[in-house]
Amino acid sequence: MKRLKVLMLLLVVSIAVIGCQNDKFMNLRGNVTDKFTGEPLAGITVELGNKVVKTNDKGYFIFNSIPVIDNLDKKDSVISLSGKDYLSKTKQLLLEEGDKSISIKLERSYMNLSGQVIDRFKGEALAGVTVELGNQMVETDANGYFRIERIPVIDNPSIEDRLVKVSSPGYRVCTKVITLEGRDKIFNEKLALENKREAKFFFVSDKGKSKSIYMTDIYGKNVVRLTDDKGDDWAPNWSADGEELLFLSNRDRDTNIYVMDIDGSNLRQITFTATDKESPVWLDKNTILFASNRDGDFDIYKSDLTGSYLKRLTDNNYYDSQLAYSPKYHSIAYISATTGEKKLHVMQEDGASKILLNNGFGTDSAPAWSGDEEEIIFNNYSSGKSILYQIAPNGSSLKKIMKVNRRIYSYAFWDRDEQLILYVSDGTEGKEINLFTKQEKNRKVMFAPKVNYSDPEWQD
Repeated sequence: MKRLKVLMLLLVVSIAVIGCQNDKFMNLRGNVTDKFTGEPLAGITVELGNKVVKTNDKGYFIFNSIPVIDNLDKKDSVISLSGKDYLSKTKQLLLEEGDKSISIKLERSYMNLSGQVIDRFKGEALAGVTVELGNQMVETDANGYFRIERIPVIDNPSIEDRLVKVSSPGYRVCTKVITLEGRDKIFNEKLALENKREAKFFFVSDKGKSKSIYMTDIYGKNVVRLTDDKGDDWAPNWSADGEELLFLSNRDRDTNIYVMDIDGSNLRQITFTATDKESPVWLDKNTILFASNRDGDFDIYKSDLTGSYLKRLTDNNYYDSQLAYSPKYHSIAYISATTGEKKLHVMQEDGASKILLNNGFGTDSAPAWSGDEEEIIFNNYSSGKSILYQIAPNGSSLKKIMKVNRRIYSYAFWDRDEQLILYVSDGTEGKEINLFTKQEKNRKVMFAPKVNYSDPEWQD
């Protein structure tokens, strides 16, 4: 009998102890939102141990009376979340007595990608362009826009899985590597396609031991060196027939004018004097214009390629140089300091009818005729800013084309419609060549540390 009473007492104590262990509970309240948008997610399945609930229309869920038990198996304290179009997620919880709140963010299992494709130089939207990502392919609409939907977000994607490929006939293929993440993504920058144009230009670089003349394409690739001498070569000017290149060189100590074929062969020296010279340009197949200080100050001269004929076109005690010739109007645009400042002028090819075209503030330089020769382009520098203007040959219709907050040393203007401008300005460690379009987009074309680029000249 006594033994039975002892057993009964032990049973009561055990029940009491177990009852005390189960007296500890936790109430868990949580909300589930989209990782990127922050929007609440309804209908998400939430599991904890053997309990399952779903989030309400505001993204909330509640677990009541979760037993807090010592030495609980870890898997019984893991909360799992899953839902349509979202990546599953698990989270280890610390079960402790009382009320607890958590916030959980889920990432969508797919992304949507959108953007716009434009012509890099014209800035115009391109329709019908093919855009590929993974195994999906779309085309741009009439305004150049595209959208790729439901791109899977996968773990450890390869480069191929993340590579956006943009292609269109007549354009270079453009590729971009993106990050796959569960949200709608828009390219911050428009995808700009480069036309497979054959446009090339000459330029000068002191990358070697001396200045040399090079030729490259509009992208600054496929660089070809045309001159290679111990002296400096600069100021290239291409002939109208596309066969010869006029330039300056001090390869024989003095600065003189030389001509060579477009591939760098058939080099000939045109002038043989010890005076300084500037701005050699073609007047016709057998005649050139240039500036020289043979009489103390720079004046403009006309000569044939044999050197047997020489005519002086300006005769004053001021600077006259920086020439540009118009076959259409038989006129020469040039820079003269007869007013006390270097200003844009124009005269007939025989030196007659000299006219001041611009009398505004600043210093003018580098005149050039537009493609149709209806305007003269020139650079004006004042107060640390350079502005390219165009003006009619009679001095009317002055119009700004481009403005940069630094000095432009030289430039090359191509095509009245596209207005592609190569210009030279200061870089971080040297002078660089940049490309400017009529959409006011700038792009570096030729640049390198401690290298000076200059004298860009379009080949066509």
